[in-house]
Amino acid sequence: MAAHSKCVPIRPPAHSIVEIRRTRRMRVRLSRTGKRLVVSGFVLVTLAGMAATLIAGSTPASASVSVKLSYVALGDSYAAGVGTLDYDSSSGDCARSPEGYPALVAGHASSYVSRACSGATTADVRSKQLSDLGIGTDLVTITAGGNDVGFTNVAATCLLGTDDQCVSAVSGATTTINSSLPGQLDATFIAVQSKAPNARVIVSGYPRLMDEAAASCSLSLTKRQALNRGADALDSVLSARAAAAGFVFSDPRPTFAGHGVCSGSPWINAFSSDHVNETFHPTADGYRLGYFPAVLSATLPVFTPNELPAGYTRCGDEAATCSFPGTRKVAFGAGSYRYLTATGSASCDNTTFGGDPTFGVLKSCYLAPLGGPLGWTQCASENSTCHVGGTTVVAYGANGGFIYKQVNGAAACTSDTFGGDPIFGVVKACYFPPSGAPIGSWTQCANEGSTCNLSGEQSIVYGAYGSFVTARASTTTSCDNTSFRGDPIFGVAKACYRRTGGPVGYTTKCASAGGNCVFIGTRTVAFGEGGGYVYRTFTGGTACAASAFGRDPSGGVTESCYLTP
Repeated sequence: MAAHSKCVPIRPPAHSIVEIRRTRRMRVRLSRTGKRLVVSGFVLVTLAGMAATLIAGSTPASASVSVKLSYVALGDSYAAGVGTLDYDSSSGDCARSPEGYPALVAGHASSYVSRACSGATTADVRSKQLSDLGIGTDLVTITAGGNDVGFTNVAATCLLGTDDQCVSAVSGATTTINSSLPGQLDATFIAVQSKAPNARVIVSGYPRLMDEAAASCSLSLTKRQALNRGADALDSVLSARAAAAGFVFSDPRPTFAGHGVCSGSPWINAFSSDHVNETFHPTADGYRLGYFPAVLSATLPVFTPNELPAGYTRCGDEAATCSFPGTRKVAFGAGSYRYLTATGSASCDNTTFGGDPTFGVLKSCYLAPLGGPLGWTQCASENSTCHVGGTTVVAYGANGGFIYKQVNGAAACTSDTFGGDPIFGVVKACYFPPSGAPIGSWTQCANEGSTCNLSGEQSIVYGAYGSFVTARASTTTSCDNTSFRGDPIFGVAKACYRRTGGPVGYTTKCASAGGNCVFIGTRTVAFGEGGGYVYRTFTGGTACAASAFGRDPSGGVTESCYLTP
């Protein structure tokens, strides 16, 4: 987070760096390609298997599939990759590293731009980092918030002051975290969603800095505990505001556990006068073994960016009230959505959901199904053990609020095991998916090792047991690890599936391409096929043609028009 060659506010206790001097030694080199990586796209899956591929040191194979996955990284020094001592010289004081977690995630993308910059605040993200976002952006990752809460003095105090001074400094910073930071995060998330309405956004938090169990450490146990409490407070707010925006929170604390400063195997840099700006930032191993798998495991098992999760049903139109029993996840939008957790009812309007997810379009509210993800089977109640045969994804949560984790054999069905509570105040359970296709309108087009023949651009997934790589393809595609740049689930026979029919929530087909979709009143219509859709609002009806919707979303596939029921 700290800028280079100048003094700036730095990251909070759990991830801060104290500026002791104005200059630093910095080893600079170009990225592995000799220039800044420029990639676009995203693989949205529970990618624990693919994470293991890169963690082992392998390089993603170049894909023969026409994968259109646009990825943009935003944020501060933790998103830039400060701490590796390996920086792209063209990034200057932003100190972006080819060994930071965004560059590792980009190995699964066809196009990647990082605007992350050391020293950036959330205001900097809004004003300086959003230019590359657009309607075609598939994935955004963001790590930000630490520089907003003024932890320069906290870090200096905890490194150089007394225990009481450190505790007091962390307490003051925590007050800022809970008071002003939520509004700054909300404004940033709304800006990101407005610029990239179809993107999957992952908000990545910060690890705990210190190993509290270390027998020997230059910082007292009191200071270490205070710094870690600061990280917990920051991550708690990041998680809550991400959920309110309908974004996914990636919590790196579980993967960094046991690898803080003073541990036997630290993944976070301790203070060094030779590398001041790297202090309290992850090492290359920290980004590769801590951040990278945490970001990938935060993704859903399969996700088509402009669709709802399978099983969500319409419960109210814009300006109406969605009523239901119990506590549920509710989505609001049309093609792009904002999510919240509500009990009993939710008003279907921009104010309730914290912003407009789809400008200029009539929206609706959609309700998550009770219990597990649609079509998944319960394997354990909360606080018991889920036993599965072999390797599969397991979902922990209820009523639309879930954390997904790849499991081999068994897992405790607890918030500790899954790294957080996905839906507070609700009795949760664990669920496993069917072995084959994702739930929804997916049709198998090839077994692993054969080819999937496509006509026109379609969404296609590759994998099994809830762990899939998602891509857009328009040609004959080899159904194998090489084409999809990694193995989404090791040791399991996989297959490819193509998307068919209308988007989730728009189940009523009202016309084929060239026909007319006729209805009473004002409705939003989805136009497209094969996972590519555009949404427009009409009164009385519309021609089912690209000219009426402003563009062709499906690239050669015969489209249809769909309405909510």
